[in-house]
Amino acid sequence: MSDNDYSLEEFGQRIKAVRRRLNMTQKEFGEAVDLSVSFISDIESGRSKACLDFFFNLARKFNINLYYLILGEGEIIDTQGHHPTMGNKKVGQSINTINELLWYTDRSPMMLHTILGFASRFIHENRDYLIKEIEESEGTQSS
Repeated sequence: MSDNDYSLEEFGQRIKAVRRRLNMTQKEFGEAVDLSVSFISDIESGRSKACLDFFFNLARKFNINLYYLILGEGEIIDTQGHHPTMGNKKVGQSINTINELLWYTDRSPMMLHTILGFASRFIHENRDYLIKEIEESEGTQSS
């Protein structure tokens, strides 16, 4: 890629792909990286350039591959980078306890957002069953 081949429109499309991969609205994405919705929209449409803080936040908070962002090469999520550990377990292995889930949500805004989104949809779609299950559970506990 030569210096003249850089396209703000293509970069904007990659930012949009990142945001969609994270299952975030422009508002949620902007809040996560400390930018306004209008600025996110301007970046995605190729009308504005992103600053260094933006790249840093994406890489740090969401493990986004900077080669993908800048050059359009590789996967969106950086799978070659730093992999923190949780006790004797590497990040990316199965979650078996609520404490392990909480460990992830405390350290990853993307994980927290994803879990909350899933839980909200699940509660909405299974409302009647959940009410019945909770009522039964509370009735059993009070006996």
